[in-house]
Amino acid sequence: MRTAFDETLRAISIILSLLNSESRRWTALYMEAMAEGVSPSAFRNILRWLLRHGYVERPKRGVYRATERGRKLLEALPWRKRCRQTRLDEYIES
Repeated sequence: MRTAFDETLRAISIILSLLNSESRRWTALYMEAMAEGVSPSAFRNILRWLLRHGYVERPKRGVYRATERGRKLLEALPWRKRCRQTRLDEYIES
């Protein structure tokens, strides 16, 4: 049984995974996170928290990217949820 804490960590890892390789606009990030099962309210709250604590930055309006601190957090998470795009990229490379 998953706890609320597990779901929060899962959502954090999904968002950081999506932002790890490239910057994304809010709408694209939102849609991809929804496709991975992150709820709309969790997405907004977690993205706001990641911004406030320096794990994600907004270089210009509507564009988000992971900071070095965010990449370190992603590596340190107990599990690293890989998003569908990452799995697709790995499949193409093999």
